[in-house]
Amino acid sequence: MAKPALWVALCLWLPSLAWADPALWSALKSSHQAGQQLSYSGVLLTQVGQHVYTSRIVHMVQGSEQFEMLERLDGQDWRWLRFNSTMQTINPEKKRIVQEERKTPLLFTHVLSGSAADADLSELYSIQELPSKRVAGRMAKVIWLKPKDKLRYAYRVALEPSKHLVLRTEMLDNDGEVIESIGFSEIEFAPQPMPTQRLLEPAPGWTWLPVQVRSMDKTELPYSVPDKLLGFHRVETLLRRKANAPAVYQTVYTDGLSSVSLFVQELSVVNTSVHSVASQGAGHGGALSKTEVQGRYRVTVLGEVPEKTLSLLLRSIQFH
Repeated sequence: MAKPALWVALCLWLPSLAWADPALWSALKSSHQAGQQLSYSGVLLTQVGQHVYTSRIVHMVQGSEQFEMLERLDGQDWRWLRFNSTMQTINPEKKRIVQEERKTPLLFTHVLSGSAADADLSELYSIQELPSKRVAGRMAKVIWLKPKDKLRYAYRVALEPSKHLVLRTEMLDNDGEVIESIGFSEIEFAPQPMPTQRLLEPAPGWTWLPVQVRSMDKTELPYSVPDKLLGFHRVETLLRRKANAPAVYQTVYTDGLSSVSLFVQELSVVNTSVHSVASQGAGHGGALSKTEVQGRYRVTVLGEVPEKTLSLLLRSIQFH
């Protein structure tokens, strides 16, 4: 029989725990809004395994307009610009600009993906508050998201307590080892004027490569995939074509935190297109990829999930 003091303590603790879960989920969803609505700039440290690199980031909001810039400060010189839905990937060494329409933000501060701000993530993850820690000179609220299965990774998310912006995210495998860490080493919230030149115009000697991106209906595809699988929801399917390169189909899935893309291309036209599309963007970090040939098609699945999940997603595709 429980001692009276212990029983009283449990009665006081259990209601507070029940209240804590909705409050923590609300804080996480507030961070999604903060990443879209706040203007900020800073220096970002990314670590994947033994590799560490530094970037400078800027996010500006003015009315309904958004501008983002991400620039590598060490290693190979890469820059990414996004103005509203137009994104540019800039390679100064090769004097090349790749431009496409993309809804996905560049920056890690948008920790939720897809329509996750409205999703019930509690079906897939448990949530817990950890002791506060200092990040970028600020005391941060730390949230632990632990998956309820082995098909996704765990996350530690550090939030700025007053502005609710994500200051650091860590992705951990099922053994608790950090796969990827992305976070600010310094950050400023001082508003800055929107730059007059939001996107880069190609200078003489530069190559400008537009990527045609079109949303596809399921009836237009040479294959079928489920709308929901393993807790992942199909967000959209795109047809991507860069210059004269062969077309690539891309189907995007998300469980609200992790995202996975399924790329499909005919074998008769396969070259490096799938890999170049997959590598387009501000680095993959802890993402894994898996490729196999299915009939006349090569299928590549890329995402921040365990290898088992990639294999199950590969098996889900059915060609007509």
